[in-house]
Amino acid sequence: MRYTSIAAAAVLACASRTAAHSWIQQIVKVKDNGSYVGDWGYPRGFCAKGDTCDPGTVNNFQIPSNDANELFITEKDSLCKDSQRKPVQLDTAKYPRLKAAPGMHIALRYAENGHVSLNGTPKEDTNKFKPNAGGTVFIYGTTDPKEDEKLVNVLRWTKVGNGGDGRGVLLATNDFDDGRCYEANGSPISMQRAAANPSYAKGQTGQGTGEFGLPCESNVLLPKNLTAGKPYTLYWVWQWNTPPGKDQNRWKGKDEYYSTCMDVDIADTFATEAIADAKYFSPQQDDTSAAVKSFADRTAQYTNPIKGEIGPVFSQDQTATGAPSASGPASTAPIPTPTDVSSMTTRLGNSQPSSGPSTGLDGNGGSGYGNGNESNGNAVTVTDIVYITVTAPNNASSTLSTVSVPTSGNVPDTSLLQSTGKAPAPTDVPAMAQRPGTAQPTARAVPLRGPVPFRGRFYRV
Repeated sequence: MRYTSIAAAAVLACASRTAAHSWIQQIVKVKDNGSYVGDWGYPRGFCAKGDTCDPGTVNNFQIPSNDANELFITEKDSLCKDSQRKPVQLDTAKYPRLKAAPGMHIALRYAENGHVSLNGTPKEDTNKFKPNAGGTVFIYGTTDPKEDEKLVNVLRWTKVGNGGDGRGVLLATNDFDDGRCYEANGSPISMQRAAANPSYAKGQTGQGTGEFGLPCESNVLLPKNLTAGKPYTLYWVWQWNTPPGKDQNRWKGKDEYYSTCMDVDIADTFATEAIADAKYFSPQQDDTSAAVKSFADRTAQYTNPIKGEIGPVFSQDQTATGAPSASGPASTAPIPTPTDVSSMTTRLGNSQPSSGPSTGLDGNGGSGYGNGNESNGNAVTVTDIVYITVTAPNNASSTLSTVSVPTSGNVPDTSLLQSTGKAPAPTDVPAMAQRPGTAQPTARAVPLRGPVPFRGRFYRV
């Protein structure tokens, strides 16, 4: 009997991987000690193998779909599959909603379908170019669901409830791989995890090798302020995108999301028997009786759904600093260009000062090295050094007037004044601020005798 169950589970896993990926199959309450408790619950419109349906077709929902021939999600993409847009169970007698109290931990269980156990195995390319730990699962909650909920809007929801349209919150962020789950496929990861966490078919605990397969789970804490008697809607969103520059067939990258939509009946009283005696178990039910050890404080390697998006749909959410904003689109007004930054001419044969931030290693600090740019907290004083070389004619007694350096625009050509007498005092020399620790250059005439080059240094602070 047990081997028949294993064969059926293996066939289901293979079929799921070729035609689909992963979706929530069961929901269960978790006690503070980590034990599963009470009756099982199920998502909207759920059916299982053995029912008069194709579970992959009914339960799986990929966004964007392969049929859409789109690389990236858009504002128009629905979050829930058409069979899950209304808060209705397909068969309430077999697959009812979960009943739970406010402030309880619950586990959302799903088959990994090779996205964990087959990762890195020979001839397996399903997981190539994908994020670590199987990607990220984001769990959102709302008391005000919409039938045509949009994925992009929900991805903007935040933990404090101020993102998107503000109707919901981000409740939890988990890695897809919970560190324990596996499919019974004989892979090294599967065998290693089966040895550490044996899994048996329901009613057959301790019989055989314990390689029945163990579902993954996402863990979430229900809000404490929920109202008894009113359902609470959960959206399970698996972000499994391919980043750009990895797959030569999709060099720009590819979005790949999967979702399951479900409701929890919030109640003051509900079944609290041990999970072994729970009702509404699955036709392929395993005997696992406790959540993963980290159920109460799980997090993920990638925790920002906006940053995890590959396409351009959130580009308008960028703030002026380039950081994504989860609270919705920011102002698209252009950032004004500074008007008081003077341009600099390039001095041939010398490198130009960098316009980037100082690292402290290139002389851009106050150590007395480099270009002398001083930094003090958030204020940065930049010193421009302009070199001017002038050569007087041969055998000429000339006087050179000081060149005026404007505060903006290009530095003008040097003006050489020939005079047999004294040069007139310059009148267009701009005032120059004192450079700390350096003598102030004076605006005076410089006598030149013969072809002697004059080299002046002007400081503008």
